[in-house]
Amino acid sequence: MKKLKLVATFCFLMLLSIFNVHAIECQDKSIASDVNIEYETNFESFDNYVPCPNGECSQSDWTETPPRGYYYSIKVTNLTNDMYVEISNGEKTETFDSTKIVDGILTYETTDINSIYNYTVKVYKAEENCILKSSKEKSPMLNKYATSNVDLCKKISDYESCNPWVKKELNDEKFYEGAQKYATSKKVKVDNLIPDVYKKNNDKSNLNTVKKILISLIIVLLIGIIIISIKVWGKSKNEKK
Repeated sequence: MKKLKLVATFCFLMLLSIFNVHAIECQDKSIASDVNIEYETNFESFDNYVPCPNGECSQSDWTETPPRGYYYSIKVTNLTNDMYVEISNGEKTETFDSTKIVDGILTYETTDINSIYNYTVKVYKAEENCILKSSKEKSPMLNKYATSNVDLCKKISDYESCNPWVKKELNDEKFYEGAQKYATSKKVKVDNLIPDVYKKNNDKSNLNTVKKILISLIIVLLIGIIIISIKVWGKSKNEKK
């Protein structure tokens, strides 16, 4: 008998799960007209953020996974007691009923910010189990290059790849060579903050530019010599006649 009850319970949960996956839209969504869904990234500014309690911090303190003070949040407001919320990031789904909603507000916070996720938020009418409102958002991930190069990014804070949150992948070459190029355009000195290997790459790039200029000058010089030679040859030929 116990086994039969367990099997029945399991089947009920499976059916409920399937029903939720294929939940239909509510015919009357007017009760959710004031429901608002907001997505936020949270962090302290480079100037004010102190990751260590005693205030004596090194750059290594920014490389925690994740650094303290960083998180991604979703806020759903103006909810009523007959609503519940489902939040999915593509890998896992969490459901929040009225017991998790405080004063009509559900605040979802996560420190899983080292990857980019596609979030889906659905607001349901509990009694009918239908969808009142839904929203999708691609979450940014924490930019490890910005958080581990604080001194560099303080000097070039407007550099796109110094944004603490990014929605694209970066690598060492793109970040450091881009930072050096940006700093040069803004006449900001950052050489002591760029790894030597990328300084060499930059020097190599400058050398290639110089080579191209020299080759262009040589070509122009050769063309000039050819033109002059043709003129001299033509003049000499006319004089012989």
